[in-house]
Amino acid sequence: MSSIKIEIIYYDFFTHESNILALINIDECLILSEPCSGRKNFCVNTQGSFSCLEMKGIKSCPAGFKFNKLSQQCEDVNECAEGIHSCLEGTEECRNIEGAYECDVKCDKGFTYNVNLGTCTDVDECFGSSNPCLNLNTTCKNIIGGYECLPSNHSDLFLTDKLLTCPAGYKPINNSKEACIDVDECKEQLHSCEENEQCINDIGSYRCEPLNHKDINLDRKIKDTQAYSYRKEHKSVTSISPVVNQATTCKEGFVFDQQSLDCIDIDECNNGLSNCGISEQCINFWGGYRCSPVCPPGFQLSNNSHSSNEESCQDINECALGLHSCNVLTEFCLNTNGSYTCEVFTTTSSTIINRPLSIKKNHIMQNHYLFFEPCDLGYTRDIKNGECIDIDECATGLVCRDYEQCYNIPGSFKCSPLCTTGWYFNTAIKGCQDVDECLLGSHDCPQDTHKCINTNGSFLCELIPPCSNGYKRSFDDNCIDIDECLENLHTCRLELHQYCVNKNGSFECLTRLPSCSPGYEYDLATKQCEDIDECVLGQHKCDLRLSEKCFNLPGTYRSILCERPVSFEQRQHQKPACPSGFRYHPRLRKCTDIDECAEGLDSCEGEVCYNQPGGYSCATPPKPKTRKPPTTPSPTLPNKKCASGLKLVKNYCIDINECREIDDACSSNEDCINTIGSYTCKCKIGFRRENLTQACVDINECQTREDICLQGQRCDNTIGSYTCTRYLSCGTGYTLNAATGICEDDDECLLGLHDCRSGYQCRNTLGSFRCYRNPRIPVPQPRVDTTTPLTTTTSKSTSTFRSVTSTSLTTEKMYNCPRGFEPGSGGKCVDIDECQEDSSICGRTMRCMNTVGSYRCVSKVICSNGFTLDPISGQYCIDIDECANGTHECTADQTCENRLGGYVCTCPPGHVAGPNKDCVDIDECSLYGNVCGSNSRCENTVGSFRCNCESGFENIGGSAGGSCQDIDECQRTPNLCQHMCFNVWGSYRCACKPGFRLNPDNRSCTDVDECTEFKKNNLCIGICENTPGSYACKCPDGYKLGFNGRTCEDIDECQVENVCRGADEICHNTRGGFRCNKINCPTGYHRDHERKNRCVKSWPCRINDPACLRQPSHYSYNFITLVSMLPIAPNKPEELFKMKGYHMPGSTMQFSMTFLEARAPPGVQRATESCFALKRPAPQQAVLIMTRSIQGPQEIELDLSMEVYHNTFFAGSAVAKILIFISQYEF
Repeated sequence: MSSIKIEIIYYDFFTHESNILALINIDECLILSEPCSGRKNFCVNTQGSFSCLEMKGIKSCPAGFKFNKLSQQCEDVNECAEGIHSCLEGTEECRNIEGAYECDVKCDKGFTYNVNLGTCTDVDECFGSSNPCLNLNTTCKNIIGGYECLPSNHSDLFLTDKLLTCPAGYKPINNSKEACIDVDECKEQLHSCEENEQCINDIGSYRCEPLNHKDINLDRKIKDTQAYSYRKEHKSVTSISPVVNQATTCKEGFVFDQQSLDCIDIDECNNGLSNCGISEQCINFWGGYRCSPVCPPGFQLSNNSHSSNEESCQDINECALGLHSCNVLTEFCLNTNGSYTCEVFTTTSSTIINRPLSIKKNHIMQNHYLFFEPCDLGYTRDIKNGECIDIDECATGLVCRDYEQCYNIPGSFKCSPLCTTGWYFNTAIKGCQDVDECLLGSHDCPQDTHKCINTNGSFLCELIPPCSNGYKRSFDDNCIDIDECLENLHTCRLELHQYCVNKNGSFECLTRLPSCSPGYEYDLATKQCEDIDECVLGQHKCDLRLSEKCFNLPGTYRSILCERPVSFEQRQHQKPACPSGFRYHPRLRKCTDIDECAEGLDSCEGEVCYNQPGGYSCATPPKPKTRKPPTTPSPTLPNKKCASGLKLVKNYCIDINECREIDDACSSNEDCINTIGSYTCKCKIGFRRENLTQACVDINECQTREDICLQGQRCDNTIGSYTCTRYLSCGTGYTLNAATGICEDDDECLLGLHDCRSGYQCRNTLGSFRCYRNPRIPVPQPRVDTTTPLTTTTSKSTSTFRSVTSTSLTTEKMYNCPRGFEPGSGGKCVDIDECQEDSSICGRTMRCMNTVGSYRCVSKVICSNGFTLDPISGQYCIDIDECANGTHECTADQTCENRLGGYVCTCPPGHVAGPNKDCVDIDECSLYGNVCGSNSRCENTVGSFRCNCESGFENIGGSAGGSCQDIDECQRTPNLCQHMCFNVWGSYRCACKPGFRLNPDNRSCTDVDECTEFKKNNLCIGICENTPGSYACKCPDGYKLGFNGRTCEDIDECQVENVCRGADEICHNTRGGFRCNKINCPTGYHRDHERKNRCVKSWPCRINDPACLRQPSHYSYNFITLVSMLPIAPNKPEELFKMKGYHMPGSTMQFSMTFLEARAPPGVQRATESCFALKRPAPQQAVLIMTRSIQGPQEIELDLSMEVYHNTFFAGSAVAKILIFISQYEF
């Protein structure tokens, strides 16, 4: 037994519930308060125990675990669920455990794998409430690997015989059917311990431990002096089947197999159950084993004649067998114990000659084959007949390697590969295993048309059915849709405004023409908006029954009503004639503007005609406005340029606001709209884009019928708008007030427009007047004396006047005439001519002028308009102050200013006199251009204008319209930016500190994760950890940060003394750690004192020992460390190891590589043989190369063999064992 004590901890937690054996494991990580401490502080529960692992970082977990961001803890990786295990499909099943996984044997149907027992046990289908038998009259009976449904009346036959199923090492309690207890193999003498060993019972098993080490050594010395044969005497072992609880007795040297349910041989030699000594060799045979002595060189094993069971080592007679190397012409062979010597013949003296003759004679007597020539290589001499017979080297079993098969040939042997093409030798199972060409990529199936299917020893190329049109095959062999639009496989023509839209299996070209103004459509031929001829297409609303004729106009159409002769009655009701430039529209019953430009009535020659209300204007065609450069050119770096419309500010390209930075970016009829990288000019309200000149021209709302004028009002177009003016007559007796648009009454009496005759008085009424008759006054006829002459003297005249006067006085009572009138003939009142009656009534300087009912004095000096006679002197004309006496005609919003001979009506500031002597507001914004500057927009007001500042500016007043001044937003609004605020003209800019980036809100900052964004730049040759505003380079254990603060340099732990504690251990530095490698030389080899990494043979081979000669002359152990995912150039693989031999004439060398094993934790792709290859740069050397990158951490073991042949005969070999350590990190 081994002297190393292995302590196994068992927890007695076996319970039996419902005939099922359950093993409850204790989770020490949850029960114990601090199960792990120190550096290895991460507790992982295992079956029956627990392990303490080391955490590499804050968010790093040991192998087999992953970090959960939500719980902030390391959680187990379910390799089985995620498909990252290496269990063999079909024969093994993956079972997840804490931190790793295990591959259980895949049991047959009716069996289940028992983790505790490590074998397949029968499934009791009949156990539990679910009865698999569907018939109610049947009863379920469990059998090995299945069950039976028996009639209910036969159930008593097997219920009494049914025993409880217990696993190996357990038995039912008192033959009951309720629970299983442990079998005490030591007490029941079921163990196989020797006399010098002590049997110790364990739960479900037992173990043998030595009683005393001194007694063991003494016992072994005694056994060495005894015979070499040994027969282990086994007692009959009674095993309990884990499937059926029945005792199965196996013979000595056999054990019960739970899968085959039969007794199989125990290989005591391989299982360490033999008791052979150090100088003995264990040989297993059916039912036992024997210990044969290991003979030293020069001896061979032979049976003793006295006892066939005893074996002993006897000397090999090399001289008799021809295995010596003596020259038969000059030497003779002399056999010795374990070897031989070559004695030289001598002829110097007769005495000496007789001696060898006598010796020769004696030797001839002893063995008459003494002087035979030695047999050729590969042959040996038969002792019986003396002939050279072939040596069967294959019978020795040591001539060929494990993966080769030996074929004996005359005089030699041949080693051919054990595994044929399509198979490889598996060192674990010591057999051939199929090569999965599909997995390794060593097949020759066309990748796009065929699918590789692995078979035993080969593979098949199965044709992949092609996908339908518009689909392609993905990596998972599914047909997915081809995005023809994304992959530019469509036929849509962008110049025809066709846009590609992807569909399942196809695509569609959608035509999206640019939008045009009403009345226009986009023409693909001319690539511009063309007018729609509504008249040709029949899209007009002209009524042919009313003799309306359609005329196409740019953007619209118009209709003209054919005029018909009107009657006199119609002419009486005909509306007033329209002003110049307007035409009466019968259907609309109003005057509409004549578009002289559209009807060709203009006289613009070579100029552009613009229609105006009541007329038109001619102007030169506007030149296309070019984009002006910014006032301040933006600096650009020599190695970085911004696109058009962008400028570089602090190493960032930002948009240029052309509307702010470019003067007159758009015309006065346009609104500037800034866009990313450019800007657009949009026509203002009341304007539209003219197709020919692309200028914004006024919309004639009156012509396009977009006005809202009422019936009886005339639409007058203005720049950017229109006005409604009443045009219908007010009727007889009214006159339209153009200023107010109200019909005012005409005072016909005052204006003298009445037709009242004499004797009638005019009185004004609303819309007319009335003539009222004057009251009648009777006047007597005067008597005239015919005898009295007409001309009388003064006295007569006076007497006559008086008589009249007296007559008048007498008749005053009868006639009552108004003042200024007197009774006349016929009883009427007639006007009195006061000027005739009294010529001096007005004085000297005035002239009398009779009026009806009165008179007035008129100056004899005639003054012109605006002047009047001086009332004091009466001889001079003085100015009339119309403003003071209120005789002016200025309106209320005008100011009257007297002038010599007249007056003027002055409009208020910001106004100008209009055509109707009214005040019209001056549009300073249109008249004077940009009066507010580039940072504001001019807005016209009544009598003035206002400067509306753009965003980022404020009006500070101080002048007409005010002036705009930049607002310092940074000073006015604290904490406007998260980091830094910079005031710019009309705005502000937020900037971030180094290591931060401005967010889309242009105010807040976000930390730049340099480790993620600049990963390709290799900021850190190690672990990059992001910090606020920067980053930090850190190194894992086993590395140190270099002087540049970015590169992780490996720490050579081997430079520290006594880092490896073992005396025979060699420290090998790896990336991020070190290895203490101990070289264990194979049997028959020992460490080379000159080269510590090489094992050489302990003794030389004999000539007749082909097995020894085929063995390598030495083994070299070479350790290579590489980083994870070492970049491999496509045409330049990485050279790892070079093996070179010494070339001699007539010699050839053969090199071969054997991939032994690759060990990697779960989740890491293990390396395969395809990752390596051999390159022969010269006949005498070979180079081991790595063909592709390998993920770490993992360990790879390779053997590189070199065989030397001289003249086609094998001359020797050497093996270089290569151990490659792939580190966890890529640095």
